[in-house]
Amino acid sequence: MTDGLMLYPASALFCARESVFNILLVEELERKYGFRSYLPQRDGFEFSKLTEHLRSQLKPEQVASAVEDIIYLADMGIFVPRSQVVVANLDEPLDPGVLIEIAHARAIGKFIVGYRTDVRSPYGDLGAPLRGIHFFPAYQCHVYLFLTQNCRNENDARSIIQQLASEVHSAITSNISKRPDAAPQISQEVVRLIAVAKELFKDLNPLNSDASLVTIAKRYVDLRERISEFRPIVIGNTSYNQ
Repeated sequence: MTDGLMLYPASALFCARESVFNILLVEELERKYGFRSYLPQRDGFEFSKLTEHLRSQLKPEQVASAVEDIIYLADMGIFVPRSQVVVANLDEPLDPGVLIEIAHARAIGKFIVGYRTDVRSPYGDLGAPLRGIHFFPAYQCHVYLFLTQNCRNENDARSIIQQLASEVHSAITSNISKRPDAAPQISQEVVRLIAVAKELFKDLNPLNSDASLVTIAKRYVDLRERISEFRPIVIGNTSYNQ
C-alpha cells in the first residue's frame, strides 16, 4: 500500500506555466490517489517575506547569501529527506536545481520517478529508449515516464494532468516495493546538513507564516557559522575589467 506516501515534486518554478502545471499535477495526485506532498510554492516560503525578516537580523550585504543558504537547507535538508518519493519534471531546458535534487535524493535512498512531456530531443532521437533526454538525469530515476499529448482546449489539458498523475501513481505502486531493502551509506556531510536543517526549521508550520519567518531569521544568525560549511569556496577575480 503506497497511498499516503509523502512526495516531493521537483520542478522549476520560475514562470506561470511551470507553477500552474506543478500545482495541478500535485493536487491531482493528492486528491485522487491520497498522496501527501511537500510543494515548495505552496508549503515553502516567499523570497520577499523571508528577505524582509532577515534584514532585521543581518547586515545588508549578508542577506542575499542567507536567503540562498536557507532555501538550500530547506530543499536538501527537509523537503527531500522527509519525502519517500521524488517526482521530477525533466522537460527542457533541464533545471539545474531539479538535477541536484534527484541526485541527492537517489544518494539518500529515495524513490525517483522522472517524467517528460517534451518533444524536444537535444541529446538523441525521440525514437531512442530515453526519448532524447540526457542519459545522466534519466539514470537517476527508478522509473522514467515519457508522455506527450496534443493540448487543443481545456479538456485536453485536464486529460494530460489526469493521465500523467495516473502514470506516476502506477509507477510508484508497481515498483517502489521492488527496491533492495538495504539503506545506502549516507556521507557525514549530508548527515550534518540534515541535522542543521532540522535545527533551523524545527516545529515551524507553516513555514511561510510571519512568526515562522521571524524564528528562521533569528535561528539563522545562531547557526550561521555551521551553515557556512556547506557553501563552496569561490576562487576568481573580485572585479571584472573588460
